[in-house]
Amino acid sequence: MLTVLADPHEVRVVDGGAVIASHPRSYDRDAQIELPGHVKALVEQKRAARQHRATDRLVQAPSAGIPPAAQAEPWPAPPRQARPC
Repeated sequence: MLTVLADPHEVRVVDGGAVIASHPRSYDRDAQIELPGHVKALVEQKRAARQHRATDRLVQAPSAGIPPAAQAEPWPAPPRQARPC
């Protein structure tokens, strides 16, 4: 379970006994505290995710040479009939 601990100078997020995040506390209104290491890690994650972007486009793309209307089922599936016991 995560717990947020704050004192007059610092805010910490702890998981059990391990500190997983620590930031200087700010009393400024609407202040956004960013540590350079955290921003760098986020940029690296986004770069790594960018390589997978094109795979989604392949899945969503219509089949080559087949118009979208022809890709749909040409007729509805027949209704299922109950089997005799």
